[in-house]
Order: sequence, then C-alpha cells, then structure tokens
Amino acid sequence: MKLLTTLLLLIVLAQNSFAGGFHFPDEEYAYAKLYYYNLEEIRTKPDFYIYSAESGWAKSLLDPNITSSNGLAENMEKLFLYGADGLIHGLSGCFIPRHGLVYFNDKDEPVASLSICFECEGVRMWTKSKGNIKAKSTGSVKRSESQINTLRNFVEKEGMIISDKLEDYNTLLTNVGATITMEYYQLDQEIVNVTYDSVLLWNRAHSFEKDINVEYAAGGDKYEFAELKLPNGTLIQFDGNGPSAKMVEARILDEEVVLPNGVHLGSSLDDVMNTLTIYDGPAYPELITIKDQESSISYHFTLGKVDRIEIECYFH
Repeated sequence: MKLLTTLLLLIVLAQNSFAGGFHFPDEEYAYAKLYYYNLEEIRTKPDFYIYSAESGWAKSLLDPNITSSNGLAENMEKLFLYGADGLIHGLSGCFIPRHGLVYFNDKDEPVASLSICFECEGVRMWTKSKGNIKAKSTGSVKRSESQINTLRNFVEKEGMIISDKLEDYNTLLTNVGATITMEYYQLDQEIVNVTYDSVLLWNRAHSFEKDINVEYAAGGDKYEFAELKLPNGTLIQFDGNGPSAKMVEARILDEEVVLPNGVHLGSSLDDVMNTLTIYDGPAYPELITIKDQESSISYHFTLGKVDRIEIECYFH
C-alpha cells in the first residue's frame, strides 16, 4: 500500500512538473483577436509573426474584426499543455503563416501572440514575459498533427477562412482607395425606379421603422416625405407620402435589406460583379459606382465584402 501511494505521488508530481513546464499564453489577458496576414503573393520574406515586441505588427496584417468568442483563446493552454515543440519546429520546411491570434490586456496592449501556418503545419509563439518562444526539440509528429487539426477546428469556428489555395483569400482583399465609376445606358429599374410599397419588400424581416419628414416651402406650403429606417443607420427617403411615392435616396447599412438583384451587406465582390454586364477597373476596389443619366448605385467594400450601399435617383 505504501509503495502504491509513493508511485501515485510520483506520477502526480511528474504530471504537475510537466504541465508546469509549458503554458501558453501564460499572461493575464482581457480578450483575444484573430487576424489574417501574408494573403498576397510573397515576393520577398513573409511576415513570420503576427505580432512580437521585436518586429511589431505584421506589415501585411488584415483585420477582419473578429474577437475570439468560440473557445479558441481560452483553450490554447489545454491544447499545448504537453508542449508545442513539434509545431514550433514545424512539420515541413516552409513557414508562410496566414492566421494570427493576439491576446490583449485591459489596456488594449498585446501580451501574447500565436502565428499559424496551416499549410506548413507550424506555429510561432510570443509572449510579453518570455519573448519569442523557441523549440527545445523536434517534438512528437503525431501530437503535432493532432494539435494543428484541433487548432484548425477552433479557428474555423471563429469564422475564419482556412485554405491551402492563396486565391481563396482574394475575397478578403480590398484595394484601399481604389474606385471606379461606370456609365450605363440604364440601371436596373427594379432598384432605382421604385415606389414606397416596392421598397418595403426589400426588408424580408419587415422591420422597417416608418416615419414622415415634414418640410415647409417659402410660401408656407407643407410637404410630407416618407422615410424608412433601421437601427444601424439605414435611411431610405421618398418624394412623397404614400404607397406610390418614388424613392429618391437610400443609404443602406443593415444586412436585413436585400436589393432585387440579390446584393446586400456582406455580399462578396464576386456577387456584385455578377450583377454587372462588364467591369473594367482595379482589382478588389473599395468603391464601385454605376450610373446612368438619372440614377446611381454605389457599393462600398471592406475586406472584400459590401459594407454600405448608396442609391441616388436624380430626376424623380
């Protein structure tokens, strides 16, 4: 009995000693965010760390504004409890990471980072107290393969794209400042030549807030103009008050509004391109405006997704 107790104690001590030998992030943190980087063709040396004190933020960083909320950040300590040497050493010779996880303290300062290359099956780790963490051995291949697969599942649950094909990330790219305006003989009349009743159908949730804007002319005449609104700032205005009033202007900032051509907030660049007869402009533009003599439609993009739609109807 005494021998059995001693053996159990040794096992517990060994486990505690091993578990105590490696913790990540091992820093006090308030939240963690996910990032992409190295998404364009690499012509020189890639960014290896999404963030470290030595190199700062990756120059190729792309922020999709995703805060970890599905278990990724809090499960890293469990995932790497028995070490991360295999992944830090890498299971192949290359390392072009495209995903990063950064932990922040309550002052919004980075305190730890995990840089991940799913293609090459490798990671880089940095913490504020330890700096760049180096591998002490080549580690276990079997354990490393299990860790990278688990890591992939967690990252995908957070809403991140993971692919071995670089072109699959193209939808995330936006050429900031790149714009194009295209002239058409006539725009889609189901979008620009529409009545109040027609626009109500754009909101499938039927959650428009209906309002009346009252204005007075210089002679004292009273004019009423219908407006449709949504909480995030969507505002659609009409030239009168009634079911047949024509839309004159729209600023769409809610995903609930879907245009008759199928485009809505969150639609990809390809979704918009498929509604155009031709396109001759920059790759991944920040703004596409199409217009005819009477109307215009502007699609604004961030990270390759529509984040605002503006419509103007000049001569109603």
